[in-house]
Amino acid sequence: MWRKNKASVVRIPYFRVIQIPALSTENQKKEKRLVNFFQTNMSTLSRRAARVSGIFFALLFYFSFFHTASVHASDAWETITPSGTSGYVFQSVISMNDFVYVGTNQGLYRSADRGSVFLPVNTGLTNLNITALAIGWTYNTSSFLYEANAASPVFIGTQNGFFRGTLGGNSWTISNVGLTDTSIKDIELDQSSFVQLYVATGAGVFRSDNGGDSWSLKNAGMEGESVLKLSSDFVNGKLYAVTASNKLFSSPLFSVSGTDESWSLVSLPSPLSLNDISLLHARGANMWLSTMTGVQKSNELGQVWSEHNRGFGALPVRSVASDYSEANIAYAAVSGKGIYRMKDEASNAWFPLNKNLSDVTLESVVTNPGTSNVVYAFSQTGVYRLILSDPFIDIDSPRAGVAYSPQKASIKSGGSITLVASFGEPVSDIPTPKISFSGAATLVEADMTKVDESHYSYVYTAGSQEGVVSVSFSSAQDPAGNVVVSDPWEGKTFLIENELPTSPGTLSALAVSDSRIDLSWVASTDNIGIATYQVDRCLDVSCTSPSTVQFTTETSFSDTLLSPSTQYFYRVQAIDDSGNNSIWSNIVSATTLSNSPTFSPCSTLTPSSSLPGGYGSPFDLFLSNTPLVAAECTASDIHTPEGNDRDS
Repeated sequence: MWRKNKASVVRIPYFRVIQIPALSTENQKKEKRLVNFFQTNMSTLSRRAARVSGIFFALLFYFSFFHTASVHASDAWETITPSGTSGYVFQSVISMNDFVYVGTNQGLYRSADRGSVFLPVNTGLTNLNITALAIGWTYNTSSFLYEANAASPVFIGTQNGFFRGTLGGNSWTISNVGLTDTSIKDIELDQSSFVQLYVATGAGVFRSDNGGDSWSLKNAGMEGESVLKLSSDFVNGKLYAVTASNKLFSSPLFSVSGTDESWSLVSLPSPLSLNDISLLHARGANMWLSTMTGVQKSNELGQVWSEHNRGFGALPVRSVASDYSEANIAYAAVSGKGIYRMKDEASNAWFPLNKNLSDVTLESVVTNPGTSNVVYAFSQTGVYRLILSDPFIDIDSPRAGVAYSPQKASIKSGGSITLVASFGEPVSDIPTPKISFSGAATLVEADMTKVDESHYSYVYTAGSQEGVVSVSFSSAQDPAGNVVVSDPWEGKTFLIENELPTSPGTLSALAVSDSRIDLSWVASTDNIGIATYQVDRCLDVSCTSPSTVQFTTETSFSDTLLSPSTQYFYRVQAIDDSGNNSIWSNIVSATTLSNSPTFSPCSTLTPSSSLPGGYGSPFDLFLSNTPLVAAECTASDIHTPEGNDRDS
């Protein structure tokens, strides 16, 4: 038995490794006495059997008396920031098995015990501004494991040079031959050959075919692009590059094609501001892109992309990382929110994983190829580690977003609003998910109505009190028994308000034909926004027997299919997003025309701005001071319904 940081790790033959919370000092002494007791009083057993039995019974006693928290209590973040780095800027972290490297703007640090102790390792580095790190692990296709040892290569990118060393070494060698731009943004290895290396720079992508001895620019098809991130899919033989111009490029890997890289632009669903790219390396599937408006995912070699933001919405995502072994698990560093995990890609849902993580200004999340139960994250000011009791055990509490109908999430007193909770995964029918309101409305744990296994609804009728209403959830559980997070990830509040919009101003009506009247008015104003205008047609100046002819968001409307020589009356009112109606506008009227001009077909009907110039010249035709048509017609072409030709 041994200890790491603030947790006890117990290895038991034929049992899963169990991560359990640390004991108090007094209980540590009791635990030790218990183990010694069992081991020294079972002399009939072999030493190994005594150790196993002693630990087994000690564990039973341990859980019975010393710990009231579940095994999941250990699934919490720890600060592992290297000592002596106050004021440093953390820029890169990478891990493999027990090794962790941390790059800062003032040098490189390494830990051989998952971050419990860091030491500076800067010998040979002529530039201490560490911008990129990579470890040369290999993938064993027989055991399906990622492997590395003390002799495995480690590569370092700095603001002024590329360096290399080994996982177990303490010094570094510069290797800049051929690099016309030595400010390294990212490093990527072609794990299929373990020979080719790639670096991202402001000048483009450089490739080395000899482990970093020399470099050559490989930018065909991507000329002039500054490259920020690289990721390789060695199963499908592709290399991907994210550029400063927010483009994603791909190229066949040299080791697969046998020819130099030829880059082509990957089509994305819409203009995106890109941050990072991650691939599930050994499986050759599931590409993730972190953007300033969430996460995009593709499992079609970048040909088909879909938005995967359920759980945090369209927020900036600084980094996304695949679990190296399990396709259903990924992690995202969400700006201002911390770390989220996707445990089941089919549900398209992310879950917060932030226990004890107070720093939510994270720049990146980093997974470990050698072990899925260790995750790292860093901000500019600190480094953090999460050791999961079992990364494949469901410990993620479901979380819901709220959608409203009406969509604007505001209502007037007496009005009703429908709230639909969209949980990130299926939730159990028992206990029934409940909803509560606080603020301007008070409601305690009302049962929701099931829509389907992950959607529940509730219809609320507003009382007389105005103000903001906050929504929370309780009782809902996923199949693993995790209880819902009370705070919705979106749609946290709605508004009750009764302020009327201003009345539409200066309504006017103009008859333009024997069947059409045009209306226009001055826009209303409102504290939350105008949803629509209601246009009524009436029979008289008192607007008796009104009929609504249109709802429109515009400040004009054309009423058509009217009768000739008929007087029509109109009024307009505004309706805001809460359903509050304004006072009606002034009532106006207009009379449709008694007749309309007709004309024989002209050989060419083209607009003309010419003034009348005499017979046989182009002119604009006017009737009742209203222009109807402008055409290249002669006077003999124009006729009135009575057959009287225009002669002046």
